[in-house]
Amino acid sequence: MDAPDGNRDVKLYRASADLLLDISRRLNELLEDASDATKPSEHQLWISDSRVERIISLLDLFQEWPQLLDPLLPKLVNPLIGAFLRCLVNGRYGSRPEASTPVPKTSPLPSAICCILNTLCKVRGVKVITRFLNNEPRYLEPMLEALLLNQPNLVWQERYIILLWLSHLVLTPFDLQSVSSSDENVCFKLWADEEFKHLRLPIISKALLHAGLENLGVAGKERESASLLIVRLALRPDLQRVGLLDELARLMLTSLLGYAQRPTATTYECLGYLSILSVIMKSGSADDVSPFLISTFDFGLKAATAGSAEFSMIRASAPARKMLVVILRASMLHLISLNSSNRVDIISIDTLYEMLEGMVQYLLNALGDKDTPVRLAASKALSMLAHKLDEGMKAEVVQAVLDTLEEDILYEKPDSGDPVTFSPLMSEDMQTMLRNVTAVNSLKWQGLLLTLGHLLFRRTAPPDQLPPILRSLLSGLDFEQRSAGGTSLGGVVRDAACFGLWSLARKYATPELQRIEPASVLPALGTTLPTTGETSVLQIVANQLVVSACLDPSGNIRRGSSAALQELIGRHPDTVTAGIALIQVIDYHAVARRSRAMLDVAHDAAKLADVYRWALLNALLGWRGVRAVDEESRRSAATAISELASMESSSDSFTVLETLQKQSSKLPIENSKTIAEMRHGLLMTMSRILDTLDLGSTIDFNSTPRTPIASLLHLLLQGISIDGQLLGSLKGKFIPELVLEGAVSLISSLMRRAPETPSNFSDDLIDVLELCLTRADHDIALVACADAAFELLRRLPETRKVCLVENWLNAKHQRHSSFSSKGRILALGSTYPVMPKEKPASQTGMKESARSRVFARLRDFIQGEWPIETHVIAIRSLTSIIPHLGEEDCAGPLCAALDNYTNDQRGDVGSLARLEAVKTVSALLSSLTQRPDAISEHDVQQLVQRLFRLAGEKLDKLRFEAWKCIQVFLGGLSINSPQFFSHVSDVSSQRYFSALLQYLQVPWLQSCILQGVVHSTTSGTEELMRVSRLTLIQSIVNASSDCRAGRVLEMLVTLLETLYTDERQATPLLETIAFLLEQGIEPGGEFGPRLSARKLWNVVRKAHFKSTNIRKLEAAVKIYGALAVREDIRSNALGKLRDLLLHPYPSIRKAAADALYTELPNGDILTQDWSRPAKDLKEVVAGLTRPNMEPAGIA
Repeated sequence: MDAPDGNRDVKLYRASADLLLDISRRLNELLEDASDATKPSEHQLWISDSRVERIISLLDLFQEWPQLLDPLLPKLVNPLIGAFLRCLVNGRYGSRPEASTPVPKTSPLPSAICCILNTLCKVRGVKVITRFLNNEPRYLEPMLEALLLNQPNLVWQERYIILLWLSHLVLTPFDLQSVSSSDENVCFKLWADEEFKHLRLPIISKALLHAGLENLGVAGKERESASLLIVRLALRPDLQRVGLLDELARLMLTSLLGYAQRPTATTYECLGYLSILSVIMKSGSADDVSPFLISTFDFGLKAATAGSAEFSMIRASAPARKMLVVILRASMLHLISLNSSNRVDIISIDTLYEMLEGMVQYLLNALGDKDTPVRLAASKALSMLAHKLDEGMKAEVVQAVLDTLEEDILYEKPDSGDPVTFSPLMSEDMQTMLRNVTAVNSLKWQGLLLTLGHLLFRRTAPPDQLPPILRSLLSGLDFEQRSAGGTSLGGVVRDAACFGLWSLARKYATPELQRIEPASVLPALGTTLPTTGETSVLQIVANQLVVSACLDPSGNIRRGSSAALQELIGRHPDTVTAGIALIQVIDYHAVARRSRAMLDVAHDAAKLADVYRWALLNALLGWRGVRAVDEESRRSAATAISELASMESSSDSFTVLETLQKQSSKLPIENSKTIAEMRHGLLMTMSRILDTLDLGSTIDFNSTPRTPIASLLHLLLQGISIDGQLLGSLKGKFIPELVLEGAVSLISSLMRRAPETPSNFSDDLIDVLELCLTRADHDIALVACADAAFELLRRLPETRKVCLVENWLNAKHQRHSSFSSKGRILALGSTYPVMPKEKPASQTGMKESARSRVFARLRDFIQGEWPIETHVIAIRSLTSIIPHLGEEDCAGPLCAALDNYTNDQRGDVGSLARLEAVKTVSALLSSLTQRPDAISEHDVQQLVQRLFRLAGEKLDKLRFEAWKCIQVFLGGLSINSPQFFSHVSDVSSQRYFSALLQYLQVPWLQSCILQGVVHSTTSGTEELMRVSRLTLIQSIVNASSDCRAGRVLEMLVTLLETLYTDERQATPLLETIAFLLEQGIEPGGEFGPRLSARKLWNVVRKAHFKSTNIRKLEAAVKIYGALAVREDIRSNALGKLRDLLLHPYPSIRKAAADALYTELPNGDILTQDWSRPAKDLKEVVAGLTRPNMEPAGIA
């Protein structure tokens, strides 16, 4: 809901010029390569699929803004059309390789061109692209012949474009008989259909009909272009004269009537027949279709409404129902036209009215269809029919729509809010009641409001019916329903209402709208707070559009409301308060992001006039604000309400607070998801408003509530109550975490703003806080709990706060879950600054101060045997006490957290603790500038070493956070880092690892950097492994001689000698050593002069001794294989490989055999199946004696 909707549009607009140039360049290169005369002729027609797909993917980027293609569209389409026609004319269109020798991953040039043209049709529109198609009649025959002869081999995009092109070519003004080169064309004679042989049609016409009918029953887009081809052919004057149109309509009706009796018939055939009928009725004139007009209408109405099985099958799919609506609409419009021409020979006036009544009733029912295309077609059809009727019948159609909107409407009583149904006896009272739409069908409301929008756009609705229409549109603009799963269902209704209000503002004059009484539309508005008494209906509409543009959850509706508001102010000048300034504030792009629209745009609009401020406040107290579905929107709404309420005077804030408390008291007792969301929004809003109030220093919170200000605390305490009981007294009941967050936020605000401690309420507030601390789990609620704990304990007497904290630290007298709860642990850190540094004199039996005990408890939570979630929250709590630490040693807990590599079924969960610890260390290092003696240099060095290790590990987030912390450390030493990385993706680059490995020159950082990097080189993602390995090799080869980084191999072996018992470190160390040896970094060589091969052999042998780790054993095999080429250690390495041939793991035996055979091409090694059991291989291995293993010339 809060996505930056406008960002993608802006980025596309800025990059469009470069994208279009790229598309044009790629397209020109593709066509030039296809026409390259240096290539063999059999290869010129084949294009790489990847090149075509790249062009298509670039074109797809413009689907949301297709007009950006227009400047370059001729340069894109014309070359494609020219290349296609050249293939067609040269007679090489059908050339295809043999099926047994296809060209892999390529497509014929015509197929590639048609795929690109199809994408252009999809992105820019068929009508726009069709204008560029060549319309010379000389291409009709070759194109038709190419389609008929190659149809089985053509891709669907090719068939679609050719059929679309043929439908364009048959619009030629010449008779098709004269267009055909010869009436004796044998190819075309083969494709004549039996149904039309009795007609005296030209041969080419019969072939065109066959091509269209063949593709009429397919499932793809070819069906659309095929039906268009057939209809355009049938509507040609020369073919109408021979009766093709009448015969085609008769054939389609007969096929549809017999559709249910054919067992092999498919849904797509039915759609093809219906599409031909719909296009005929839309494209043909009344005189053209008059012979079959009545029969077509009767069939359409029966197919749409009859209950028989055959008609039910026809209307089973949504596209079929949509086309039936189109057929009925076009047929009725033709009938009305013929009736106005006094063609009584076709239809009488009485019959017409009877047919019209049945059709209007059907369309009203179709407005509630479950499929959106059907509703859209029905709303458009109903408005077009009403527009053709006389004034009296227009009013009847509009009234029918309005009456349908009143179905299932409930009305809320002003005093209790209870819903009641409509009653004629109470009609006058209901004029003042709020309409409740919770029981209506949202889909039907969308269709009905769309119909009203179309009626208004055509000025069909009479001006005297505008008041109920406007009332319905304003109800639709505020419409919201939620499904059982919590999904919003009202977006489509509000979108239709925006269209209706835009049409109303555009098509009706200012005097017509000003004659509407404001009282006639006010019942559609829910006003919880006082209003300013608007006297103009245009101002009321503007207010509601401002509310919708600023607060609606849907970005499309916010933008639609902005457009409607702009239309209203532009078409009706000087009727809306601060109109020009208002449309400048509520800009189309400004409302794209919801949080910005709710906070910034709404605030700027409210400053223009009080009418907008109160309209926004009223709406924010409803489902678009404090009762919103998502919690982030409720938090934004709470901030917006507090800003708007405090804009004029504090009395407005108290008015809103009282309204919020009344709403809270009316909420049901049960804590369902919806009720919890409402309560959360109300509590958060109370908290934000309280933050903006200036309560002064003279308020006595302990007095009896008599004035509005003195009753504020009582009012707020009622807000954190359910059924008259404070939350703290409901410990045995389930209370959602959102409610807890709202309650502690309210306590925090109260303690911040109260001039003195409300002593007679402190126990109640502590009970609420205790409940929230032990039940909060998510980050936002935890932060709110910690903040409330700090604010409350800051106001308590010293002995009371110490006693409360001691209870938190006492594990014996409370449940384990409460003792180690996240809220309690975080509260220990947040309340640390308000704890006394020395132990109170009254606490004589206490050996340590409260601060010392809190730090000791947090240290135990970090270093002790606790769940990883406890470790993480304790580290986060430690962050808040860093600036206030005295002599406590925080380096120990932080080092333990940085070394946390806990693994469970979820994986490396210790990374959560390491990540949080890095953030804490960053805070500690930042504080050294103010408190240089807070930690010793040795401890700083220990922490920095671990940071450099984490900066080389395989987890992206850890590397990024660790490097940021290193930047803080270097900045404190006034050392500029060679590189700055601002995004998490940057730390997976070669530039990053180069910057990190430069610190290998610092002796006390070498081992820790390598401990981290070996994890990236061996167990990261494929891309990370490639980049880190490449950088490591380059750093070894390119390092200067005085600080040769080639000592890396020696340092790795030294690390392995120290850590060979640590499985987590030994395995990546072995694998990295094996990789370096494979790259030619040898011990004793240029890059490792002080490392002997025998030392390496000894260390590796100890590292994998009795190991069951397959990765470690495979790395050892690779190292032995690399050492076997050296004469000084060859026999030892070969001996270890020979011993591994009897290892229990088959994969290790195979790896050892491969390594051994590489050095000793022994036939026995090659011919053996090393996956056999080890006991069966003993004789084979025993035969591989050392003399046999030594090659000739080596003793």
